[in-house]
Amino acid sequence: MFALVHSPLVGPRSWRDVAASLRARGHDVVVPSMLGFADKGPPYVEALVARARAAIGTGAAVLVGHSGAGPLLPAIGGAGYVVVDGGLPPKRGDAPLAPPELLKHLDPLTTDGRLAPWSQWWGDGAMTHLVPDPTVRNEIEAELPMLPRAYFDERARAPDGWSTSPAGYVQLSPAYAAEAHEARDRGWPVEVLDSGHLHMVVDPDAVADAIVRVEAASHVG
Repeated sequence: MFALVHSPLVGPRSWRDVAASLRARGHDVVVPSMLGFADKGPPYVEALVARARAAIGTGAAVLVGHSGAGPLLPAIGGAGYVVVDGGLPPKRGDAPLAPPELLKHLDPLTTDGRLAPWSQWWGDGAMTHLVPDPTVRNEIEAELPMLPRAYFDERARAPDGWSTSPAGYVQLSPAYAAEAHEARDRGWPVEVLDSGHLHMVVDPDAVADAIVRVEAASHVG
């Protein structure tokens, strides 16, 4: 089974079409929704992880995490891992929930302790470029949460031994070339689609194919 974990900055609509593509290939798929995980206050990571685990259940699942979900995958716990255009979990210990160069830019995006929706972080026209279809773009934007700024002050802890599990990486955009390079250094299979950060809603079949390929390759040897 594949569990498609969306970034905390977007919503489950970001994975809907890839889920349909994988199901058409005969795979069991679940798309946990983490929308609202922060409503009851901190600790936020604990609440997010608990919600994901409840949705996935007790069966063995390959966790596929996009963007900011990448560092959270070992804490959720799976039979294997695929990171899609996101940060890598640490081999051991804990890690920040966003790269340092992003963290320093969050405060100007914050009002009354809440971050602006992710679509507003990158200026006018960014979402049109990432998601050309206006209907799909509106569906994505309708789900975007206003996360507490304090969420990014927490860290994601990777359980000891998680890095011995099968794992792979799918790079969608040039911004994540360094993460793809590190994944190769770890011995993970890597697929590069040379596209955009939300390519899963632009060409879900291509992204589904890449996920299946790296997941299969991660078991070789």
